[in-house]
Amino acid sequence: MKAMKCLFLSCILLSYRTCTAEILEVPGRYAAIQDAILAAADSDTVIVSPGTYRENIDSRGKSLTLRSTDPSDPSIVASTVIDGGQAGPVITLNEVASATIAGLTIRSGYSQSERGAGIVCLNSNATITGNIIEGNRCAVQGGAISCTYSAAIISGNRITANEAPSAAGIFLMKSAADVSANTIADNTSAGGMTAIMAADSSGNIHGNTIAGNESGETGGLPPLGLLDCSFDVAENVITQNNGGGVYVSCSTYSRTAIVRSNAIVNNFGVFAKGLYLVGPKGSAFIIGNTIVGNESSHNSAIKCRESNPVIAGNVVVGNRSESGAAVLRAHKSNVCLVGNTFCANMSRPDVSVIRFEGGYSSVVNCVFRGNKREDIKVEPYLGDEGKATVSHSIARATSPGGGLIFGPGNIDADPLFVDPGHWDDAGTPSDPSDDTFIPGDYHLLPGSPCIDAGTNDVDNPDTPEVETLAATDISGLPRVIDGDLDGTATVDIGAYEHLPGDVNYDGKVNVLDLLIVRNSLGRDPASSNDARKADVNADGAVNVEDLLAVRGELKMKN
Repeated sequence: MKAMKCLFLSCILLSYRTCTAEILEVPGRYAAIQDAILAAADSDTVIVSPGTYRENIDSRGKSLTLRSTDPSDPSIVASTVIDGGQAGPVITLNEVASATIAGLTIRSGYSQSERGAGIVCLNSNATITGNIIEGNRCAVQGGAISCTYSAAIISGNRITANEAPSAAGIFLMKSAADVSANTIADNTSAGGMTAIMAADSSGNIHGNTIAGNESGETGGLPPLGLLDCSFDVAENVITQNNGGGVYVSCSTYSRTAIVRSNAIVNNFGVFAKGLYLVGPKGSAFIIGNTIVGNESSHNSAIKCRESNPVIAGNVVVGNRSESGAAVLRAHKSNVCLVGNTFCANMSRPDVSVIRFEGGYSSVVNCVFRGNKREDIKVEPYLGDEGKATVSHSIARATSPGGGLIFGPGNIDADPLFVDPGHWDDAGTPSDPSDDTFIPGDYHLLPGSPCIDAGTNDVDNPDTPEVETLAATDISGLPRVIDGDLDGTATVDIGAYEHLPGDVNYDGKVNVLDLLIVRNSLGRDPASSNDARKADVNADGAVNVEDLLAVRGELKMKN
């Protein structure tokens, strides 16, 4: 009877232990992190106090949380260090159903394989959040984080000073990942894809800062690379990288990459420094991005090779190339350009702003203005006929023929931007090498010839699979607004849609707009941009009629 009672009590204790997560403290209860993990069970939490722990951690297949005492305190995170001592990966998660790594500094890992050096996820599900991952080195791919056959949430980390031949930051292989709100900076790779490289994977890459990454001495491929992936890449800041912006390659029809609302600014190197699109299959949608101030020895903004992208609603300005097209070079590609603003881009005087080499492309509702050359060139390539149709755009037919067709609705006129950007020659007009681009504001002033001058029908019969008219403009306004108030809503030319009565261009009509017009009453619209914006009806005077126009729009919107 006594033995039965002991057995019964043991079962109760075992059941309680398996249902109640335990907290294991280091070094309070265990001297080493690995000792705590060996003692832990699934769902337990290992809490590490500030200090430097020279270890290489293996989760041993356990689903647990490994964190600092306060992952939300930057000073705690910086002072809670796991140092791999270049003896192997710092943390390895293998066959783990669920794990969380939070609020730690993870450094000095090393790997000779493609499985990463900082944190390795293999057949595991992991949340990696709020860490500093620095100074790790991998001989193949994945300097900071590597995920293979895994699902990962990678958010709020600072990933810096890691090294690998490629993917010095994050490497994803056959994985699903949500990569968001990370700072991925100052990492080094020999050939490119320095920050994030994903292959045969899917998920989201949102709100990251990718800056100052170094891709070899000459600048190889861009720091963010997607190979046969389905990712939504949105609202990232990609700047000052040697290697460029985003690389997308698709060889299968089942994959779709969406690159939207990113700022790709001031990158430099050899190839296309904004976007590089490769692959005859799959789809890429390039929507609402700001591509500004990138420099290249070949193609500064966008390059397409054997691809079929939709490029819609982007502002592509102030990019510079030593050779090749200043805005777009499309090689054996079918490109659909819709509602973009291409301005103040520079290349050699004898190089076109856009160069189509074979393929069947269309250009609709786009603005070309202030570029080194405005002409669009179409060339046959290896027997391909090649054709590009340009319609309803601010464009000049400087070299028609040769597969270039200027359709209806094209205009050669000043688009009347609020503040067009310009190049500052630093006082040396004869030396373009020291010129810098001063960004402007590409909203449309009242009376712009772009307002309601586009076409809502962007179909191209040669490439019916890639047509689209974006739902919103680059600032988030509905893409089709009745901008000239004639009763018919027609899309504007360029990346911005004009909202009548929105005098301060904040995307809404309200009392602030009325105040701006009131303060400009009687001023000559030609005297300043503020007065030009206040001339709501574009009649050449700021008067009570403009006040009434704003008030009328205000009533309609409310």
